[in-house]
Amino acid sequence: MKKIVPALLLLFIYASTFAQTANDIIGEWQFIAIKTDEGVTATKKSAAESFLNGMAYNFNADNTYTGTALGMAEKGNWKLNGKIVDLTTDMDKKYFIEILQFSKNMLTIQLKSMKLIFARAGSEAAKDPATAIRKASYVTATKAQLSQKWYLTGKTAPENLSQQQKEALAEQLAGSYMNLTANGKYISDNSGTIENGSWSLTENNKAIATKKGSYIKLWHIVKITATDLTLYLDGTNEEWTFTNQE
Repeated sequence: MKKIVPALLLLFIYASTFAQTANDIIGEWQFIAIKTDEGVTATKKSAAESFLNGMAYNFNADNTYTGTALGMAEKGNWKLNGKIVDLTTDMDKKYFIEILQFSKNMLTIQLKSMKLIFARAGSEAAKDPATAIRKASYVTATKAQLSQKWYLTGKTAPENLSQQQKEALAEQLAGSYMNLTANGKYISDNSGTIENGSWSLTENNKAIATKKGSYIKLWHIVKITATDLTLYLDGTNEEWTFTNQE
C-alpha cells in the first residue's frame, strides 16, 4: 500500500481535483459515457455508449484487477506509472490507459482512441450520470468577465416542438438580453418581460445567482469566452447561450 501512494500523488497532481491516498483510485469504476469531442454526432455517441454499456474496472489494493468489456471478463495486475495505468492480463496481454481527469467519484480515461468517463460504483455519479457529467462541465468565471450586457442567441427548446414552433420560439427570443453590471445589479429582457434585481457569483465562481426580491435563480456557467456565454438554468433542462456582440 505505502509503495503506491507516491505514484498516485504524481498521477493526479495535474488534475483539477487531487488524489490524497491510494484509496482514491482503488475500487470499482463503471463506464457511464463517452467524452464528447467536436465532430462527434449525438447519434454516433449514443450508439457507441450502448455498445460499451457494462464496461467496468475494479482496481484492488494488492495491485490485481478485474475488468469487463463487451461481455468479456479479464483479470490481471495493474501498476501506476505517472498518469498511466499499465495493465497486464493473466494471459500476459499488456495495454495501458491514460487518466485524463480525476475527481472523487469520476474518472476520465483515454483507451486507445476513445475518451471514456467512468463513475465510482454506488456513487451519485453512477446513479445519475447525465447530471454528474453536466456538473463536471461547469467552468469558473470572474465578476469582471461577466459584468457586461449579454444578448440571448439561443435557448434549449422542448423536444416535442415542431420545427415551425422552434423557429417561432427563436423569433420570440430575438432582442432578449441580460445586463450584469459591476455593482452587482442586473436587468434582463426575456421576450419583452423586464426583470431587475441583484446578482453575485456562487458555487466556487461556477454559477451566477440572480435575485429579485426573495426569488433566486441559479445559472451554472457552462462556457465563457471573450464574446460568448453559455448558462444552464438550475431546476430546468434549459441551456441559454449569449453573446456580447450586438
